Amino acid sequence: MPEIIDLYDDARRIIRQATRGQYIPNGLNRMIVHAWFVNSRGEILLQQRLGSAKKFPNKWGPTGGGVQTGETSWDACVRECTEEIGITPDIKNAVWVGSFKRPKHFIDVWMIRQDINIADIKMQPDEVQSVQWASPSKILEIKSDNDFVPSTKFGYYMVLKYLQKSRPIQIAPSEMLHNMTTVKIDKPMGNNRPVNIGLIPGTRSSDGNPIRAYVLGPNIALKRFSGRVIAVIHHENNATDDMLVVAPDKTDIDNTTITNEISFNEKSHKYTIIR
Repeated sequence: MPEIIDLYDDARRIIRQATRGQYIPNGLNRMIVHAWFVNSRGEILLQQRLGSAKKFPNKWGPTGGGVQTGETSWDACVRECTEEIGITPDIKNAVWVGSFKRPKHFIDVWMIRQDINIADIKMQPDEVQSVQWASPSKILEIKSDNDFVPSTKFGYYMVLKYLQKSRPIQIAPSEMLHNMTTVKIDKPMGNNRPVNIGLIPGTRSSDGNPIRAYVLGPNIALKRFSGRVIAVIHHENNATDDMLVVAPDKTDIDNTTITNEISFNEKSHKYTIIR
């Protein structure tokens, strides 16, 4: 039996019904839902599309799909999660993060705080080939390898922004080693400071503050920088929280150079460089 969907105008008013796969005229839209599960460790559940999929084969993204006629956005979220991974999302822990618009689509973004055992997931064989819990740093790695479903990136940013405001993710600096990340610079180069220093938005170290990082490579004052974590400055005796060393991707900086670059700020600390 063909799947019937509602078509909406740009004000999200239902105009008429159509069969899924039927051409959508200009000025009309279908509604899509994305379901982002977040566990108590701050990891996000991702599922991998089949290699035979027509769109974005083998790429990773959230659970989701189209809203059928007569369904609410949440109804569709429950149905898609049940069909694709065999998990029923808990509405008590669900948040509608918001919506964004693409040509001929409204995308509703749901975030569900729910611990799920990977072994309990029942993957829909014609939709999903693998699942994993991924930390934000792991997702950065997936994105940098171009293995993320591009149409879901904006929804992920919405969820990440919500998490940053509501409950920052505690993560060990060592977990970010070798991964891509973004540094928000709050101490730019200059005034006897030879490198940029900043924080990793959306993270929380053991002292409750965001993980901090040195940015090596660029020789200008910056406001924001995206690069790869090439080392961790591990402070011994817990004198202060560990810091990251972030550099342009595919840049190799030796330990001697790192030591020289950060010595202005580390003279009174005993530390080890972890690579």
